[in-house]
Amino acid sequence: MGGVVENYAPDFGGDVKKRCTPHFVLAVHKKARSWRKAARELNELYGVNLHHLTWRDHATGRNDIVDLTIRAALLLGPQETIKTHFLHLLKRMKTKDLNRWHELCKQSKFLAASDLLDEVYLRPITKAR
Repeated sequence: MGGVVENYAPDFGGDVKKRCTPHFVLAVHKKARSWRKAARELNELYGVNLHHLTWRDHATGRNDIVDLTIRAALLLGPQETIKTHFLHLLKRMKTKDLNRWHELCKQSKFLAASDLLDEVYLRPITKAR
């Protein structure tokens, strides 16, 4: 088909595929200039049928691919033990948020504590100064 992946991927000779790392997916997306086009190319290369949003989430670290058969097709190892959602939460949480969350849990206000975590998760990541 002469697509983006074939032009980007190094020629190993034969049917050897490259491990589908987030960096590789981002490089294919950059060359394709569209998540939909990149998804078509990657789906064809690896023989899977993933939605373009799934590819985007995998490349940006929002979600990891859980299905073991798909992970095997993408030449990925076992899934990481630390969840991506938790890491994103830690990047956004400040000390005052953590203290407030502990206070709410002590007072058995679990719904308010959950709302606080949702609010923190939706914040943009700020750089440490």
